[in-house]
Amino acid sequence: LTARIRRVDRAGQLTTLITAASADTIFNRGLWVARDEGLIYFCAIEGGVGVVRKWTPAGGSSILATMPAGSEPGNLDVDAQGFVYQADRGLHRVYRIDPATGAFTVVAGNGTASGGGDGQPATATGLEEVRGIAFHPMGGYFVCTHRASAVWYVDGEGLIHKVLSGTRNSTVREGDGQPLTANPTAIKISEPRSVRVGYSGDLILATNDCGWIRVVRALPAGASQPPLSLSFTMDGGPRLSFEAEAGHDYWIERSSSLEPKGWATLVEFPQ
Repeated sequence: LTARIRRVDRAGQLTTLITAASADTIFNRGLWVARDEGLIYFCAIEGGVGVVRKWTPAGGSSILATMPAGSEPGNLDVDAQGFVYQADRGLHRVYRIDPATGAFTVVAGNGTASGGGDGQPATATGLEEVRGIAFHPMGGYFVCTHRASAVWYVDGEGLIHKVLSGTRNSTVREGDGQPLTANPTAIKISEPRSVRVGYSGDLILATNDCGWIRVVRALPAGASQPPLSLSFTMDGGPRLSFEAEAGHDYWIERSSSLEPKGWATLVEFPQ
């Protein structure tokens, strides 16, 4: 069968945008479309080689980046600066690709199944069969690992934090009705395949073994947050303190910005 990417408009009309040049090409999971539909990035395996392709109405399809040997591209996303991030299941790494040159850099994963861990650099952490990636509108991004059955968050400083733990070959579905951060080491999922952030900020996770779609609801716009106060230790290192409200769990997301009250973002998950 010939691989294709098709568009379905709001009237239900089907249009083929991209057709593979050869029968041994696989359009492999990753697909990102600009809001105006004038730019598409997608993953493919061509003759056994993993690639990331770019498509525009005027220029058609062209290879943006050819990945290292062993690549099995998963999903991809694009950050606010236009860089393409590709989760590579075969290489156990996440790559950032320059859209102008196609040059790529490892931003998460050490290429193995172990090492690093919660609070450690993302590039030192084992992300076994990392497959899904999604940027959060407030900064940082989520990744999910297929074989390792976990969801992680990479903050603005490149540190990684475990959000959900799981196990393979299971029908587990635990944690419903609880905050995302409640007991993060408990087994709650099995083989996540894709993670997305909805337009309202909801975190949406697709799992394979039991076929569940799990959603973490974002707080509504205008939800109250306790005031933040910023202080510094004697060695100049930042320290954050705030008055917590009862009935909420808090996740502090760090950033390299030292603008007043801009170096830390407070995200609430209601109980």
